[in-house]
Amino acid sequence: MSARELSEFEQVRARKLGQELTNRLAGFCECQLSDEEMVKVQKIRDDLEKMGFRVEWSTGFDMKTGRGIADVKLWLP
Repeated sequence: MSARELSEFEQVRARKLGQELTNRLAGFCECQLSDEEMVKVQKIRDDLEKMGFRVEWSTGFDMKTGRGIADVKLWLP
């Protein structure tokens, strides 16, 4: 199996980890992350990179809703 051919399990896991990373990073914009939370974010990123993904993210604050927002991009090189 090449790095670009993920099993269904790996695809589901990557989507779940990507969503968790997005949620945690969005929370960062609403309040400062604790050291423990930063470790969790790094672990998720490490897990995705071990699966062969490149991980990129951006975070911000939505002035209309008053909530943090995050955009996480995952791709296979």
